[in-house]
Amino acid sequence: MRFNEEAERQQNLATQRQELLIAELNHRVRNILSLMRALVVQSRTSAKSVDDFSAIIGGRIQALARAHDQITDDKYQAQSLRSIIQTEIEAYVGHKVTRVHLNGPPVLVEAKTFSTLALVFHEMVTNSAKYGALSDSLGEIDIVWRIDENDSCEIRWRESGGPPVQPPSRRGFGTTIIERSIPHDLGGEVAIEYQLAGVRGRFLLPPQTFWLADETNSSSQLPGEESTALPHDAPQPLLDTRIAGKSALIVEDNMIISLDAEQMLFDNGVAKVLTAMSVSEAKRIIESENLDIALLDVNLGGETSFALAPVLKERGIPFVFVTGYGEKLDMPEEVGEGVEAIKKPFAADQLIAALDRALSRSTR
Repeated sequence: MRFNEEAERQQNLATQRQELLIAELNHRVRNILSLMRALVVQSRTSAKSVDDFSAIIGGRIQALARAHDQITDDKYQAQSLRSIIQTEIEAYVGHKVTRVHLNGPPVLVEAKTFSTLALVFHEMVTNSAKYGALSDSLGEIDIVWRIDENDSCEIRWRESGGPPVQPPSRRGFGTTIIERSIPHDLGGEVAIEYQLAGVRGRFLLPPQTFWLADETNSSSQLPGEESTALPHDAPQPLLDTRIAGKSALIVEDNMIISLDAEQMLFDNGVAKVLTAMSVSEAKRIIESENLDIALLDVNLGGETSFALAPVLKERGIPFVFVTGYGEKLDMPEEVGEGVEAIKKPFAADQLIAALDRALSRSTR
């Protein structure tokens, strides 16, 4: 009898672990699909041809794949900052790699930041090879990093010897990745200057994203691939929506997915969109801004957005959850009844319809 009870208990524990594993896998897969969808949609903005579009998508996905390889090769452990930057340089510029000089202390970067840094430096190298120091036979790039007085890692990018630099005439998605990814995803800072003598960049990584250790420099060479940045017809706005003219908050810890949702809202007439990547940041916005609607990603890394429900309800702001956990989402009691959750990846019409329904319920 006691044996049967223990066997049943172990079976129940195994079932619970399996359900948890399946839910987590579902969440991660849906996040990846949302990220890929956002990359496709956002990357087509200035493509001159199908070949251009294919090249930019291929380059950005390969940058993410290389970051993933670095994670899995070392069992999801930290990697040296040098190897992350060098991998992107070797993959894109091939024989010009000797014209890029890296110098700095042995900084190890948290595995969860790989994808962000890989995309940022992929875009920096791509731009240099197309327009900057690596676009001719003479230019060079110096990339230097140090630990500053606030224990942050400051990375300086300096191009020289190339053709005269002009600021971009328009802001493409590549520029957005460079300027917004590190602040949004890592809580750091970015500043880019387009000086005539060459591009200057400053990237600041906060202390919680890295630490100092013995140098683990990777010199593996990857095959080169070309990437550009890039053009599509603007999506047609959906008509007669309640959300048109409203002010919205997006709470999402992935910058590219956040940017994609932001574009969907603007395309459908939303007047103002504010974004946050954490509960604390979202609370500051809710308390200081006049909001009409909120879109909340359930999983924000080390926390969930459920804690925002009481704050939003107190101010009469309707909200919709976004989840990578699939159909089954157990809402805690503080969320209340009638709150909708849509699955990742979502299309614009799904998002707008859910927000419209939330606004409709709030005005009854």
